[in-house]
Amino acid sequence: MTYRFLYIDDNPTADSQSLIDVINGYEIISVFHEKPGAWSVTNDLVDKYIDDIDGLIIDWKLNEFIDSVDFNTEAFVQELRLRISGREKSIKPIPIVLCSANPDFAVKYLQDSSKHSLFDLVLDKQKLTERLVSVQLAALAEGYEIIRGQPNILELLSITDSTILDSRFFDILGEKLKNSPISETVQFLIKDFIGCPSILINESLLAVRLGIDKDFSAGWNDVMHYFIEQKTSYEGVFSSGWRRFWMPLLNSKWKELTGRPFRGMSADEKVEFLLSKGFENIIPIKLQEMCASNKFWTICVNSNVAIDTVDGLLASCAESTFPWQDLQYISPLSAVKETGVRVAKSELHRLDNYRTLYEQTHVRNRK
Repeated sequence: MTYRFLYIDDNPTADSQSLIDVINGYEIISVFHEKPGAWSVTNDLVDKYIDDIDGLIIDWKLNEFIDSVDFNTEAFVQELRLRISGREKSIKPIPIVLCSANPDFAVKYLQDSSKHSLFDLVLDKQKLTERLVSVQLAALAEGYEIIRGQPNILELLSITDSTILDSRFFDILGEKLKNSPISETVQFLIKDFIGCPSILINESLLAVRLGIDKDFSAGWNDVMHYFIEQKTSYEGVFSSGWRRFWMPLLNSKWKELTGRPFRGMSADEKVEFLLSKGFENIIPIKLQEMCASNKFWTICVNSNVAIDTVDGLLASCAESTFPWQDLQYISPLSAVKETGVRVAKSELHRLDNYRTLYEQTHVRNRK
């Protein structure tokens, strides 16, 4: 099935059409463009197509080329969400995606988290031409369709054993499926389950926890597909757009294979074991400067390098929203250089120690 998206943008038709031609060329979703007008005109536009579309893509600024637009996108979408989830439920629930090529977008929108619950995805407009984004938009539309069918949790996540789930996650998801608007359930799943390391991890974190430098390992795909074949991959709602792996199943599978806990082996030991099982062209991750442990378990939020949590410093944003989510860490080197996210206040003493070590090491090297 090809899912159909309405794209509302005030850009000249030729500009929008060239973008749409790239998206439709993948033959994953079908997108068509309409220009906005005044509030009532744009509202009528959505009503006109709502029964024939599976999602809406809308530009952040709709009045750069059309003066008659008398509203901002957030207000319009908020009203649309109310029409979807309100008592009348006059229109069907659909995914709503915000995009922009405006240079102020990152500063003015992304830093205002109060508006983020209105949208299922928020994208730089240029990313709309990436194939993966089309795959994810199709997965979103499919996910809305699945949740509208009111599945139970095991059906929704495509599992048979609920014990692999954190009981608190299970309870919250159950409550949302029962009492919340579909958009709220979708965003909970996308942002707080699939979108951050937790019970599920992504391909990059799988490679880190296996100790494999996937960017320099031609055999990485063979390893990854082996673990997919071992049924550790997530196959539930939205899995067609976001490849994830069940951490509890990976722990069990690794223990079954090696007799040792996943967390307790170094990168060298893990790679050596995998090589002994016939995998080829994989190399272990190298230890970063100022780190001591190569039992890699997480990724620095600033530099994207692999680190063990014993070396990392908690990030200032490390207070997880939910207890099943992993904490975020910063590598010692990134923390010392003060790039990006800062360390948590509780880590300032450790940061001072790392600064001293860095200064001593680099003074010695200069000599």
